[in-house]
Amino acid sequence: MRRLYAESLQGVCLLNGDERFAIRAAAELYKAILEDIEAHAMDVFHRRAHIGAWGKLQRLPGIWYRAMCPSTEVVNGLNGL
Repeated sequence: MRRLYAESLQGVCLLNGDERFAIRAAAELYKAILEDIEAHAMDVFHRRAHIGAWGKLQRLPGIWYRAMCPSTEVVNGLNGL
C-alpha cells in the first residue's frame, strides 16, 4: 500500500495548480488513516480508523507546501513517465 501512495503522489505535480492541493490533501489524509489502521494492528472491525479534526488541521500547512511542487518533485514525476 505504501508504495502505491508514494508512486501516486509523484503524479500530483503534473496536475494544474488549482487541483493539486485538493488531490494532495485527499491522498495524504487517507495515508494518515492507513497509518492509524496499522497502529491498531489492522483492526478495522472493532474500531473506526480515523484522524481527528485537529490532526487534519495540523497536516494542512505541510500538505499545501508540498502541493506547490518544488521543482525536484516535478522532475521526479516526469522521470516516471
